[in-house]
Amino acid sequence: MAERELRSKTLLRPADFFQQNAADYDTPFHGAFYRRVAAKLIGMIPSRISPSSILEIGAGTGFATRLLEERFPKARVMALEPSPEMLARGRRRAAGADWLCQPLNGMPPGNFDLVFSSMSFHWLDEHEREKMIRLAGGGVLAMALPAAGGPRLKGNTAMLELARRLHEPGKDRKGTLPRRIRHPRNMVSVLEKHFRRTSRESLSLPERYYTIEELARSLHTRGALYALFEDKAELAGRLLAARQDGNIEFNWQIALFVAEGGRTGSAQPCDRGSWRQGRLTAE
Repeated sequence: MAERELRSKTLLRPADFFQQNAADYDTPFHGAFYRRVAAKLIGMIPSRISPSSILEIGAGTGFATRLLEERFPKARVMALEPSPEMLARGRRRAAGADWLCQPLNGMPPGNFDLVFSSMSFHWLDEHEREKMIRLAGGGVLAMALPAAGGPRLKGNTAMLELARRLHEPGKDRKGTLPRRIRHPRNMVSVLEKHFRRTSRESLSLPERYYTIEELARSLHTRGALYALFEDKAELAGRLLAARQDGNIEFNWQIALFVAEGGRTGSAQPCDRGSWRQGRLTAE
């Protein structure tokens, strides 16, 4: 297929993308990755924090949800996941949570003691990001997201070369790295406007792949190509897989944040009685 045709395809919503890739996503290999990120993030939450209500945004197939249930057994966990197939798999893995299949913008006003977002923040639009902060209210916001920096291994170099190759003339060269990938310092400055205390840590997760094609498949399944290249994602995957490299190491650089003491005003608990009845409406 010609490059022009590949790039002209309609861009999927994130929920539709993961709906199509749920079976590949929900495997032990990817589960180990997401559990490591979630476990690190949960470990950053101070032991004095004992939430009674937790909202997990972008719960996926429940890898992090299960860990939240184990860490906070007395809390009521609401797992928000807009992909029906991802949600069905997550409900089987973390049956104790209340699962809701809708986007974040559909949540009613209110606050949770803990709002948790592990590897989903970069999928949210600006309105949803603002909504997430409001829902954290006077409680705790914990989130992990892909970040710039970290070791530049062979696979990371290949991705940077691919980004330069797909760079469009006339655009700022700084835009080669997508807007979804933020430097941790920038995120801290944003959180400090809304919360009184913010802690930050980083996590480097190197992975080894026998072939570049295996790396391309992994990047596709986790949505990395889609997040990085958007309408060029399919083209990027094919160009990457066409390389003749083998024995590839790729580093996933993750930034993790825990923010406490919201400056957004008084906390009003979300009406959790409507969770199971599916009566949540847009704000």
